[in-house]
Amino acid sequence: PAFFEVDLQLDGVGVRMVPAVEEIQAAINGGAVAVLKCSKRIDAWDTVTIPKNVQLILNPNLPPVQGTGGQGTFYDRIAADKEILKVVLLLTGSVQSTKNNCEQYLTKFKDYEWCWKDDIAKNYKKFIEGEPTLDDFEVKLKYFVGLEKEVEKWNPTHQISALMLQTTSLQKSLKELANTWKEAFAKELHKDAYAKLEQVFEMVKRTRKRLLREVTSGDIDALAYVMNTLQEVRQKESEIELEFIPIEHMYRILDENLPNSLGKDEQDLRSMYKKNWDDLLSECEEKQKDLALYQIQYRKDLIKTVNTFKKDVVQFRATYERNGPMVKGIPPREAVERLKRFREEYEVRGRKQEIYYVGEDLFGVPHQQYPALDQTKQELGYLGTLYDLYVAVLETIKEYKEYNWADVPEYMETMQKTIDSFAGRCKRMPKQLRDWPAYGELKKEIEDFQEVLPLLQELGKPSIMPRHWQQVMEMTGKELPIESDDFKLSALIEANLNEFVDEISDICEGADKQLVIEQKIKEISQQWEGLFFDFGGWKQRDYPCILVGAKVGETQEILEETMNQLNTMNAQRHSIPFKEELTALITTLSDTGDTIEKWFKIQQMWTSLESVFTGGDIAKQMPMEAKKFSQIDKDWVKIMQKSAETKLVVPCCTNDMLKQMLPVLGAGLESCQKSLESYLEGKRNKFPRFYFTSDPVLLKILSQGSDPESIQEDFEKLFDAINRVQFDKVDKKKIMKILGVVGSAVESVDMVTPVMAVGNIEDWLLALEYEMQRSVRKECRNAAIMCPQILNGLTLSEFGNQTIAQVSLLGIQLVWTEDFQNALTRMAVNKDKKVMGEANRKFVQMLSDLVALCLTDLGSKMNRTKFETLVTVHVHQKDLFQDVWKMVKQGLVKDQNDFEWLKQTRCYWKTDQDHAVVSIADVDFVYSYEYLGCKERLVITALTDRCYVTQSQALGMFFGGAPAGPAGTGKTETTKDMGP
Repeated sequence: PAFFEVDLQLDGVGVRMVPAVEEIQAAINGGAVAVLKCSKRIDAWDTVTIPKNVQLILNPNLPPVQGTGGQGTFYDRIAADKEILKVVLLLTGSVQSTKNNCEQYLTKFKDYEWCWKDDIAKNYKKFIEGEPTLDDFEVKLKYFVGLEKEVEKWNPTHQISALMLQTTSLQKSLKELANTWKEAFAKELHKDAYAKLEQVFEMVKRTRKRLLREVTSGDIDALAYVMNTLQEVRQKESEIELEFIPIEHMYRILDENLPNSLGKDEQDLRSMYKKNWDDLLSECEEKQKDLALYQIQYRKDLIKTVNTFKKDVVQFRATYERNGPMVKGIPPREAVERLKRFREEYEVRGRKQEIYYVGEDLFGVPHQQYPALDQTKQELGYLGTLYDLYVAVLETIKEYKEYNWADVPEYMETMQKTIDSFAGRCKRMPKQLRDWPAYGELKKEIEDFQEVLPLLQELGKPSIMPRHWQQVMEMTGKELPIESDDFKLSALIEANLNEFVDEISDICEGADKQLVIEQKIKEISQQWEGLFFDFGGWKQRDYPCILVGAKVGETQEILEETMNQLNTMNAQRHSIPFKEELTALITTLSDTGDTIEKWFKIQQMWTSLESVFTGGDIAKQMPMEAKKFSQIDKDWVKIMQKSAETKLVVPCCTNDMLKQMLPVLGAGLESCQKSLESYLEGKRNKFPRFYFTSDPVLLKILSQGSDPESIQEDFEKLFDAINRVQFDKVDKKKIMKILGVVGSAVESVDMVTPVMAVGNIEDWLLALEYEMQRSVRKECRNAAIMCPQILNGLTLSEFGNQTIAQVSLLGIQLVWTEDFQNALTRMAVNKDKKVMGEANRKFVQMLSDLVALCLTDLGSKMNRTKFETLVTVHVHQKDLFQDVWKMVKQGLVKDQNDFEWLKQTRCYWKTDQDHAVVSIADVDFVYSYEYLGCKERLVITALTDRCYVTQSQALGMFFGGAPAGPAGTGKTETTKDMGP
């Protein structure tokens, strides 16, 4: 037998047990513990405290239990009994083992999950989208009813082990859900059935009411109305009866699946609708019989009435022709009134004609024709088209005239569309109406308003100012109180604006351009009100003392663009209203531009002179100018600080103090500049190489002349190849060497006599120049002594490493010249035929050695440049020798006095003069001994040699030379290369 009853309930998510298996098991465990602990207060004679392992089995959360006596309690003995412990252990898992069986039983209810999980509205929507028939509805509802019956058949209980599962609550919930689904699907069906039922009821009610209309003698309209109703009933009888079938079907479905769902009123309608329909059919038959009795009298009355109507139509036509709207000569407005009256009269007769026509159909009488009435209808239609438009145009324009002028721009688009529509309708009028005065007047009204509309649109623009309205009033001669709140459009239209179309268009166009000018002037004014200078410090001065050049340049560009715009606007005829404002703005900005230009020019002079006169050697040598500059400097700082407080461009430039002081400062700075220029000219006269430097560089050099170390970077600006100098380690004023630097490599030349860098800088620079030439000359002398030893115990590598680059180059030129000339001399004097070959072999050997050196690691870029330059020059020397040797073989060259030899660039060391001499033809040049460093040389060609000959001849005759030829052929480089 079952010990526990468990209720199965639906919680919206699934079926659950109440209570759950876990809760039942906990209750059993608690009961077992309670039973065991009943005797814990009863003392036993032979017991001790309950063993801890027993307590842990029963309930590990309880504190240890001990009896009050020394022998323990019966609880101790019971808890220690193995059989009892076995039973307790079985009880603790007795119900838990049935959990899986319970869960398996609950899975049978998953087939019904859709009842509580699916959305009814979505399912019904999907069902309706399939356009279901009544049979589909019936199947669906029967399915829900079947579900209810199926649930009812469930057993109310189901036992699993010691648990008795009760399904009554679950059955109830599922039946309610099935009923909810059924009602949801039946609701729309019910609604449709009831709507169709009411529709039938209303149709019957409406038809019965129509049949009850009284038909009196001569009332053809009522007779026709009733007869048409009878005819409609006969035509729709079968159709209406077919509609009863689906109504019956729907209600049958509802009765079977939702009994007792209909209200009392609906039940009454359902039970009476067929009877009402049958009653209506009976009434129709009765009405048909009644009408048949009076048919002959009705026919007689109809014929009599039609004859009377024919006479009335003739009389109506005569009155229309005599007093109608088509009478010639009447004003259009009177014609409108007549048209309105005759339209009303025609509508009465037209209605009668329709009624009589129906009566003739009813009684089989031939249809009567009314040509006069038809003609009147046609004419009224034409006239209606014309005069309806005429009235609409007049009333619309009248309405427009009442608009306040301030509101007109808002309605301008609507007015334009309406008038354009009127114009289109007027153009589409029938031709026969175009000769009527009303058409001409209508067309004129439309055209006049169309012509004035653009003028109104133009006058409504924001650019139109009171001055323009004054021009319009002077032109039209009308007073237009435009500022008044009651100023209406009618006043403008009455001013006959269309007579002054061109003049008003010109005024409006000018207003637009004036607005553009006014806006541009305002923009420019606002722009210059917010434009400001940027101020900065200068060198060690950390306070505002100069204008930032980039901002000044930007301001001048803006100013130039603005002035162009203002001058362009000023030249336009539409700028007359703003002439005074424009002139003032042009004057202000023009003065501002002049001030900025003058200010920046003075700043440039101040910045260039500031470092000169505020410290250094120059200030000491020009004390008067330094004192004068000191006062100028104070004034300059004062105006700059004042301007920095203002910042804005125009206020700064129009400041009276600035405008007064700038000319004074400019004159003072120009005086200092002239004095400085005279000072610099004197320095250049003393040391001409200063002419190759700019004034700023020269000032820098002169101001640091007392500190030679600080001008190390400037030596290359004064000398061709001296990059730096080396001072004595002890005496920092004594120059020991000159240095040529290429990357990390350094070439040095020892001074024959050290130069003391003391006194005026130009003096010790002159001394440095002189000692440079002496030192290079010494190097050349030593190289001339070493030259005969080349290839005779001294290799080219050793020679090159022992001499500086330019001396190495001069050395191989000395060797080549000496050997070449000796070979020619010995050939001519001693008739030595082998000497030319020997010389050639030496030159070839020198070239081979140089090329081999270039293929080795030369240690530095400078060393490689040196030997590559030697190769470049010696290749040309070898080729020249071979060319002359060829001519010797041909007998064209006889000795050393032949021009083919003399025209070459020949280098000699004249021991008697102790100088290196360069000879070309009959012109000799003493080597200048300028230190040239280590530089590359151009490849020498035959054209190069010709340039050398020509230019050397010119120099020999104290003339200049200017090689000519296409661009990029080497004219400049050849001329430069001739010097080194």
